Amino acid sequence: MQKEIKTELERWFVRKLRKPRYESQGVIVDDWVKPFLNNMTVNVMKRGYVRVCKQRGDSYERVMLHRILTQCPEGMYVDHINGDPLDNRLCNLRVVSSSENSSNRHIHREGHLQGTCYSKREKKWKAGQRKGNRRVHIGTYDTAEEAHEAWKEYQRRVKDDLLQQQRVHNEGGLYDS
Repeated sequence: MQKEIKTELERWFVRKLRKPRYESQGVIVDDWVKPFLNNMTVNVMKRGYVRVCKQRGDSYERVMLHRILTQCPEGMYVDHINGDPLDNRLCNLRVVSSSENSSNRHIHREGHLQGTCYSKREKKWKAGQRKGNRRVHIGTYDTAEEAHEAWKEYQRRVKDDLLQQQRVHNEGGLYDS
């Protein structure tokens, strides 16, 4: 009897002293989120994304944690800026469109770096970008890494140009008299 009580107490202390399950799985969240997670079932999915089960009346609803934290609307996506799906701090999450979410990938679905392709004829790596239904050639390089860096620089320039156009549009104003 005494041995049973001792083992039950040991189990209770272990439960109380150990880290919450989501922390032992490597999930990173802001401090203000932790009390909410303690009341939910937290699972890390196969690809590393965090899913929580929250109770709605008599049933349970499974929702991805990053969608709850950002209050992401239907049709939009949540991008983990640093690429780590376990890092669910608000500073690492942003709501984006499908194309913006795809542009943050590092590896293309065919296994090479994004924005690059190998030319068998030239035996070199090409950097390029699709714009609508045409392809923009950025350059030809000896390595895939050089081509990928050129592609990333092109992406930065395009983004900076768009931001500049938005600033000019907002500052100039169409309705100034």
